[in-house]
Amino acid sequence: MKVLLINGPVVDDSDTWFYDYWGDPYVSPKKVRDFLSEANGEDIQVSINSGGGSVFAGSEIYTMLKSYSGHVDVVIAGLAASIASVIMLAGDSIKASPMAQVMIHNATMGEYGDYRDFEHASVVIGGVSQSLIGLYVNKTGRSEEEIRKLVDAESWFGAEKAKEIGLVDDILFTESVSLIASVGNYADKEKIARFKEIMDRENIEVDNPVATILERIDSIEHRLHQIVDSAVSKTTSGEQPLEDNGALNTSPF
Repeated sequence: MKVLLINGPVVDDSDTWFYDYWGDPYVSPKKVRDFLSEANGEDIQVSINSGGGSVFAGSEIYTMLKSYSGHVDVVIAGLAASIASVIMLAGDSIKASPMAQVMIHNATMGEYGDYRDFEHASVVIGGVSQSLIGLYVNKTGRSEEEIRKLVDAESWFGAEKAKEIGLVDDILFTESVSLIASVGNYADKEKIARFKEIMDRENIEVDNPVATILERIDSIEHRLHQIVDSAVSKTTSGEQPLEDNGALNTSPF
């Protein structure tokens, strides 16, 4: 499966030269367009770790991913904030790392001029924010009023909360990873299971495995002494020394 990295800011195609010059990671509509063209309808994974950026570049990326013919599996590897949280919504499935964060807020813009310019800017940015709210409402199934409050407050969600709200569908690794907080000699479950397999295979009693192992070591030492004594005796007499023929198992396990 091909993986599209949404890593770094979301930028307009006209600004990519700046990031290329400094060697900084970014994503742009052209990068996504080229990736999807190469993927050619195959199922893809989109890995997101971005604080957002250009609303209109992000909107174009969202539209391309949403229109893509193959399955789009979105994974929030780190951060999906601002317009990156909208790109996230293009996934047919959305999964989050246990340490992932999702942030939603109103769109912002810079403006200068007199009161008429600011009134016009307010209408524009209000319309953009309303569009973002609509996408969050469609994904979560929650009311517009509830989502608007979350957006106005600039809300941050960990993986569990993002799933509870309905922004993500699932959390990665929850079935296969056990969390441990310990400063002592903690044996992980894989090592315990492996040791149990060895004991079962060798019929070592769990109640007193050390005694069983020591008993086997004594048996091995006794057999070694027999072989050495036989070899010395027969070598001096010209006979063929005693062979083990696989009877000696030198492992106590």
